[in-house]
Amino acid sequence: MRLGSATLLSLVATLGVTTAAADPAKEPGAASASCEVVEVGATTEKAPSIDPTLEKLSARLKRVLGGHNTYRQLSRQTTQLAKLKPETLALKNGKVNVMLRDRAKSHFEVTISLDDGGGKRWVDNTKAAVDGGDWLMFAHDAPNNAAHLVALTCK
Repeated sequence: MRLGSATLLSLVATLGVTTAAADPAKEPGAASASCEVVEVGATTEKAPSIDPTLEKLSARLKRVLGGHNTYRQLSRQTTQLAKLKPETLALKNGKVNVMLRDRAKSHFEVTISLDDGGGKRWVDNTKAAVDGGDWLMFAHDAPNNAAHLVALTCK
């Protein structure tokens, strides 16, 4: 399944993630957030499978990458983000740069950039918002009819 360029940004809407700056009452002292980044490789195989570490994300992965039936975790890491201080994390297939722009209780506004393993940027300073416990997901095509996905959640 080829994702196509329009799929990348439309994923935000399909997951119930808001893409504009919301302004709920600000929580005093909320200048940081703990965020988790999960990198997933998806392929189509004769025998479908899902990495046990991805079980909590399986329904969302199937919605986002529905043309694939095998999902494998490539990397998972947690980082503490300080407000307005970008953090770069190495992925198995590239890198992610994420910055916490603002937060109010369990609502997080971030800016994210993603580079593939060859250094080509496929998400460039995209501003998005996610509520705690929900996942912001970005996917793109990978070689051999596979897909590469990076998911982010904060608390």
